[in-house]
This record gives sequence, C-alpha cells and structure tokens, in this order.
Amino acid sequence: MDERQARKDKMVRHFRDVLNQGNLDAIAEIYWPEYVLHAPVGTGDTVGYAGLRQRVKEFRTGFPDIHFAVESIILEGDDAAVRWTLRGTHTGNFVGVAPSGHAVLVPGILMVRFAAARIIEGWSGFDALDLMQQLGALPR
Repeated sequence: MDERQARKDKMVRHFRDVLNQGNLDAIAEIYWPEYVLHAPVGTGDTVGYAGLRQRVKEFRTGFPDIHFAVESIILEGDDAAVRWTLRGTHTGNFVGVAPSGHAVLVPGILMVRFAAARIIEGWSGFDALDLMQQLGALPR
C-alpha cells in the first residue's frame, strides 16, 4: 500500500473505528502521542492519547448512537481534509448539557497534518452554535 492510501485509510479509521465504534485502542495506530486537536467544543485543545480518549468518550456518552459519515477526503502532501456529517441522538450528558432526546445533524470538516504515517495535529470545524441549538441548550 502506498503512503497516500495509508493516510486515507487512517482518516477512514479515525471516523469508523475510533468515533463510530469507540475503539480507543486504535488511537495509538492512527495518531502520534503528541497529537493536538483544535476544535470548537470543549475546554480548549485536545492533547495526546489521554485527551483524545476523553474527547471520544464525551461524544459517545452524549450520543451513544453517534455516527460520522465520511463525505469526502482530499489529500495533499502531509495534509488531509475530510468533510463529514455527524448524526446522533442526545441521550447522555454532553459538555454539561443534560440529555434532551433530540436527534442532531451536524456537518463539519476535519483538517489534519501527518508526520510520516500518523496524524500529529488536527483542526475540526463545525457550527457549535447550531449544535447547541439542536440540543435545546440555546434558543434558535
């Protein structure tokens, strides 16, 4: 398998294995230990394996039926961009918001930088205000 395909596979595994299936053991195969994620929801940057595990647990606790659909992947050198759509039902506590029972639909994008065969840094972009409104935590 060439490096380009290996990187694409890691992006798919991030969504399928880690986020959708909750396979936290796969994190060490996909990311560097120094991984940093910059994202709009949470308490600052997500750092390292422990931070990423905690972030995945937060999403999977808030939305036990969570499903990220990968819409497209673009690779350019050491960079990759993924357009995704999150669907789930808010039946657990999520970033301090009590369960609402609301179904959510959130489109977003993840940009990452690879160092050799693993992801070292990521930038997640989605409309966090819209997500909070869908949860009923903020007025529309």
